[in-house]
Amino acid sequence: MAEFLVAKVVFQLTNLLVQEAAFLRGVRDQVEWVKTQLQLLQVFLKVAESRRRRGDERVEIWIRQMSGVAYEIEDVIGTIKYMGERRHQRRGFMGTMSRYSHKPRELITLHEIGGKLEKIKEKIRGISESRATYGIANLGKSSAVDQSGQSLRESSPHSDDDDIDVIGFENDKKELMCGLLDRNEKARCVISIVGMGGLGKTTLAIKVYNNPAIKKHFDTFAWVSVSQSYRGIELMKDILQKVKGIKQRKGDLEQMDEQEVREKLRDFLRDTKYLVVLDDVWGVDVWRQMQRVFPDQNKGSRILLTTRNIEVARDAQPWIPPHELQLLDDTESWQLFCRKAFPPNQDVPTELEALAHKLAKKCGGLPLALVVLGGLMSRKDPSYDTWLK
Repeated sequence: MAEFLVAKVVFQLTNLLVQEAAFLRGVRDQVEWVKTQLQLLQVFLKVAESRRRRGDERVEIWIRQMSGVAYEIEDVIGTIKYMGERRHQRRGFMGTMSRYSHKPRELITLHEIGGKLEKIKEKIRGISESRATYGIANLGKSSAVDQSGQSLRESSPHSDDDDIDVIGFENDKKELMCGLLDRNEKARCVISIVGMGGLGKTTLAIKVYNNPAIKKHFDTFAWVSVSQSYRGIELMKDILQKVKGIKQRKGDLEQMDEQEVREKLRDFLRDTKYLVVLDDVWGVDVWRQMQRVFPDQNKGSRILLTTRNIEVARDAQPWIPPHELQLLDDTESWQLFCRKAFPPNQDVPTELEALAHKLAKKCGGLPLALVVLGGLMSRKDPSYDTWLK
């Protein structure tokens, strides 16, 4: 579990550095440092997990330290993503100017984030220096960066992610499953999940993607994160590596030009029933460029696409209505907030109940805000004065 957790955090940091580059000014170097160090430590964690399974209890403390740091980093990531979503929503007529300028409150938040990252860096240094104490200092001739990168690719998205919440998604999941598993529709179809940032598009897509019925229905799978700064050839190479399910040498792939990659990918997909997820698509040009690599052989193949822009969904498949996510209602918001703020199966303390309801309501039904705020409050002293402050 710790191994997957750290791999997931590295994956999140990689996306964060791309998607929130403007907001990260001032703390970007710290985020880069944390990401690099986690990548280096990932393979040591793999060794530690292996030794724990063989009965070496010495490594248990080191593994718990790694997990603790990973959870702290997730809190910081959540805060940055939430602030980034607030910035996206404020742009409006201000255009790009607001994207690159910080409001006073954001400057304060960035300062706080910087302080948290410095504390995290100190903990990571301590964890790295303590490897010898726990007997996990040597790895022979293997490359930590190469192995950790491969571990990351193999572990995301993951079906055992306990932090993924699907409150309010039950009907959404059923509808998406029906479209993906429709045996009467043999043509290749694009099914889109649309909604503002923070609504849980990716979370829902992961739950559908990892469903056993989906795994049984399709022959070939690939999940790729697109983001704002995508490059067509890199995206195709990423898909090619994943759908083939083989360890293709990086050097060989780098030497291929765009036409070679496209033809190789089309040739492989032509004879299979595939499901490819294009997560976080920002513009219509993405699908217009990528659709040529997805052959339609009437085998029932599907593309699952997530986007904030409904025009992207309409352009990709005009005759299939986009699946639009809605904000959570008060009951669903309360359930999600409580799941994050309080230990499992524990009643909300009476003195906190009214205040907790107010906090949940202030999140406006946005799942990301509820998760971030609930996670923050879970680490606070459960007293009325502390919560009120």
